[in-house]
Amino acid sequence: MKKIFTLIAVAAMALTVNAQTTVFSATPLTTLGANWDTPTGETEITATYAEIAGGKMYTINQQDAAKQMIKKQGNEYAFQCTNNNTFFKVVLDEALQAGDVISVRMQSRTDTDLGLFFDKNDSRPSETSTSIILATASEQAWGDAPTYTVAADDAICGEKTFYIFRATGKSTYFNTFKITRSSTTGIQGVQAEKADAAAYNLAGQKVSENYKGVVIKNGKKVVK
Repeated sequence: MKKIFTLIAVAAMALTVNAQTTVFSATPLTTLGANWDTPTGETEITATYAEIAGGKMYTINQQDAAKQMIKKQGNEYAFQCTNNNTFFKVVLDEALQAGDVISVRMQSRTDTDLGLFFDKNDSRPSETSTSIILATASEQAWGDAPTYTVAADDAICGEKTFYIFRATGKSTYFNTFKITRSSTTGIQGVQAEKADAAAYNLAGQKVSENYKGVVIKNGKKVVK
C-alpha cells in the first residue's frame, strides 16, 4: 500500500507578518478657530490645540514676547517654527529605535527649500544630518516631505526626548508629525508529522496498525 503522509505543518516553514505601529503622532486641531499666542518658555501642547498620541509635545519660545506657534497657514492649522528661538520638544513614551521612520507634512514655498531637523539637545546646532528637507515648489502648497529613517548612530537614537528645529532661515510650517515602527512576528520552524509513522508498545516493541492498546507514535502516547 502506498504510504500517505499527512502534513501537520511544513518543516522549517516560517509564517511572518510585517506590522507597522505608530510610535508618536501630532496634528493641530482643524477646529481651533484662532491662532495660539504661545507664551515665553516651555508650554505643553494640550488636547485644546492638537491631537497627540504616544507621548507629549511642547512649544519652546525663547523670545521676549508670545509667538504664534500654532496658527492657520493657508487653509490649514500648523505647528510653526518662526525663527531659531521658537522650536518644539517631543517626549516619547518609547525611546526611538534604529529603523523608526519620521514623516512630516509641510508647506512648501517658491523661494526656498524648507526643512526640519532633530537633535537631543535644546540648543539649535549649526549642522545636523538628522533632517527632513522639502524642496522648493512651483507654488506654495502643502505636501508630504521625504521621510527620515533613524540610524543606529544618530544622536537621537535611543532617546525619548528630542527637539524639532527649523532647518532654514525661513518660517517653517508643518501640520503632521509622525513616527512609525515596523516589526515582524511569526511562527518559525514548525516540524512536519507523519500520519503513518511506526508505532511501539510500552515495552518498546514495534507493533502493527492492528495492535490494540496504548502505543507510542511520533513521540506521543496514543490509545488505539
